[in-house]
This record gives sequence, structure tokens and C-alpha cells, in this order.
Amino acid sequence: MFHTSDDSPLFCAEEGPSTMRLYEAKCFWHFDHRFATFSGGDYEEVSESQKRDPRFAIKVRYSIQRSKIPEKFRQRLSPWHLSFRKISNATNARTLVVSITPQSGLLDSGNNIYILSATNAACLLGSLNSFGVDYVARQKMGGPNMTVGIISQLPSIPPSAYDQPRLWIGKPGDLRNWLLPRALELTYTAWDLEPFAKDCGWFGPPFRWDEERRFLLRASWTPPSSTSTCLPRRVVTGAGRRARRRKTWRGSKPASRPRATPWPTSWTPSQL
Repeated sequence: MFHTSDDSPLFCAEEGPSTMRLYEAKCFWHFDHRFATFSGGDYEEVSESQKRDPRFAIKVRYSIQRSKIPEKFRQRLSPWHLSFRKISNATNARTLVVSITPQSGLLDSGNNIYILSATNAACLLGSLNSFGVDYVARQKMGGPNMTVGIISQLPSIPPSAYDQPRLWIGKPGDLRNWLLPRALELTYTAWDLEPFAKDCGWFGPPFRWDEERRFLLRASWTPPSSTSTCLPRRVVTGAGRRARRRKTWRGSKPASRPRATPWPTSWTPSQL
């Protein structure tokens, strides 16, 4: 993690083969490492059409020459990182924001969680981005900083628990094999995260960016069965009694409901 002030003499504005990009926390969101791109004056949100292009990579404000990277940071460089926003607030729509980011430096508005196993990182990513963990993080926030101390106090599932059977549907298979493909489909939408996908055991192309599909995946953390779909039967939003009374969709339902698959539909060579 680079300090914006103390390490600023090392920064440069050019990007090239000999430089490494420096991500800021505003660059990523839940399961999205291309949330914002630098447009010359400030960061602006990436459009949906840009996210549909798996070759699109965001631009950042600062880079650093690889030859000038301090030795203390070289030891922690990885082809991918599990990153979270350090600047947050309990009044935001979501308090805890975690994402997989490609190899890059990270300015002090964010921080990394260092995990050797990509599959454990994907499962932890799905857990930390859940509403339950976000609720606990919201109660612990006493200011604008999501500190490492708060992260260490959040409820999390130990890696061994992901290998336990999925008892809620009474069918063979463990939690890891149920959660991993869903977290990976939400995360691996561009080629710059190919090393992460390969470490997870997926050697295919990036998954298609489809807003409806992504909404269904994120809203349906309920166990699928042979006859169920990714669309939840009950959607609850808001808080308190008003949320508990709200049991139906507002507006029209989608015409079709994509079914959950072991490995969801991804890009094919003809679509690239």
C-alpha cells in the first residue's frame, strides 16, 4: 500500500510496460474492479457498454516505475489482490466494499487482505460482500475509516467450513463448489483478471457482463435445486417492519429466469 503523500515522489502519470498502475479505492466496487476510470480531471463511473468489453481496462491517476517499487512492497506483489475500501461510512448504501483487483499498487484509500489460495479468496469475497457481514461492519464503524482492526472483528467463515456438505438442500457437494462459480462469474469479467481465474481452476474466457444476470446472482444467495432458478421468491429491502412486509417484486418480473449452472455461460470466441 502506497502513501499518497510520502510516496508521491515515486509516482508518474504515464502508463507503459515498465510501469505498474496504482489503484485507488474509488476504482472498485462489489465484484467489480472496473467501477471507475480516470478521465483526465477526476474519476468517472465506467459505462455498462465499456464493462461488456472484456478487453477494457480502466485508467488510473498515478503509476509507478517498476524499478522504483520499494523492496517491502515487492515481496507482497501478486497477480491479483483481495482489496477493500478503507474510506467508508455507516450512512453509505454499503459500508464494506471488497473486490478482486489485478496486479497493481494500492493507494492508502484502500487495503489488501493477503490470501495464498485463490479459491479461499473467492469464497471469502462472497462472504464479506454479503448483507449480514455488511450489517455488522455498519454497527462497528465509528468514523470514515474501515480499519484493519474492524476487518479482523467481522464474522467470517473459516476455510475448512467451505468444504462442509451443503446440508440445506440435502444433496451431495460442499459449500465451496456452490459458492466458487457464482463468485467467479461476478468477478472475472475482463482479461486482466485471467491469473485469478486460472488459480481458481477456470481456464475459459471472461464471463459476460450482464446486469440482469448479475443482479439475479447477487440476490439469490439461496441454494439452487434442479427445479429452482436464480430468481429469489422473496425480495426484502430496507429495514425494520417495512422491510418485513415487502414480500413481492415492484414492477414487472423478468420475462425469463436463467437457471443456475455449475459453470455459467461465458464469452465464446465468436462473441469476442
